[in-house]
Amino acid sequence: TIQTVGIVDFQKVYNMRKKITSDQMFKCEMEGKYSIDSKKRNIVIIAQSHHLKAGTNLTTEGQIERYRNIVQTVRKIFTKDEADILLKLHPSDKPDIYESYKELGVKIFADESDTDELLCMSDLCITDAWTSTNYMVLASGVSAIFINLFLSDAFSKVAKKYYKVKDVVVNEDMFLDKLNQFKNDELENQYDNSHIDLDSINKIVKFIKSD
Repeated sequence: TIQTVGIVDFQKVYNMRKKITSDQMFKCEMEGKYSIDSKKRNIVIIAQSHHLKAGTNLTTEGQIERYRNIVQTVRKIFTKDEADILLKLHPSDKPDIYESYKELGVKIFADESDTDELLCMSDLCITDAWTSTNYMVLASGVSAIFINLFLSDAFSKVAKKYYKVKDVVVNEDMFLDKLNQFKNDELENQYDNSHIDLDSINKIVKFIKSD
């Protein structure tokens, strides 16, 4: 018997976000775990380790500059008093190379943190348009800005085709506009998640029991 049941992570992330928004005690536990200030907006940047991937020709210095530019763009719209920036690193990356970001009000998270938890505790997610992590963003329902500031338009097309991303930010002016929209509570949903099955775990359990 073959049956489509979806991906476990989708419901896992969906349930996490739902619990955070409905269970104040659990939300407080997560705030303590990650030192999150609920009086500010929390913006998570999910970083890719471009400098560690073959074929990118990006140095460590180039990687640091790339994400510093993203952080500095966010800071043009949100001061340190208005928002905390949570930088979630790829598991292969080393947090010590990003130490200079701390002066910009960036909290750096490596392997000790859970991407799903940080995502679901955030008000806004900034992520590369083509990463598979975006499936988790879609399942969470968290506001998001998808960026492609460095690579060819082909990556934007991948995002729109496979992740159902509506808009991909391709320059700083567009990025600033999206951030301003978010700040003013005017940012429309940047993705369509109607194709994501948020009931996958229940379907798996039901399928096993019916065997």
